[in-house]
Amino acid sequence: MAFQIRIHYDNANGFARPHLWQWADGSTATADVAPAGHDGFGAVFDVQTVRSEFRFKFKDGPGTGGPWEGDRLDRFYSWLSIDGSTISPDEIWTTAGDGVLGDSGDGEGRSDGGGGDGAVSEGSPCVSATFSGVVSPLRMVISRVKGWRPGDRTSTR
Repeated sequence: MAFQIRIHYDNANGFARPHLWQWADGSTATADVAPAGHDGFGAVFDVQTVRSEFRFKFKDGPGTGGPWEGDRLDRFYSWLSIDGSTISPDEIWTTAGDGVLGDSGDGEGRSDGGGGDGAVSEGSPCVSATFSGVVSPLRMVISRVKGWRPGDRTSTR
């Protein structure tokens, strides 16, 4: 069964035609994903996955020509829960480098990805995920450091 994850990307790199490149460890399969649209944050990508984990990064245009983001910006996604046909998180926001990470609705932008609580060091690129089905909003900050695993760096607000 395939699951869909929506990824919001701010495109601060200024790619003329941003594309998301998706791959998984231990597999030769890759996906070159064009934006499904745009919102106030930037480009929006709808990614399909049958695996619980995958990696992704952004580049300019389709194919392998690029230019590409640097390897230090390789991102890692791993769902935290699955309930039948629903996974969580199923929507994430990511920045194009060391810029400000926008919040998902309360108007409080974060420059360090964790509201200054030390979850991620200032200026480190990060991903924010919003989880549904929880009484209070729960946001997790995910470092783009290779080898990150759930529980390594999380923060609740």
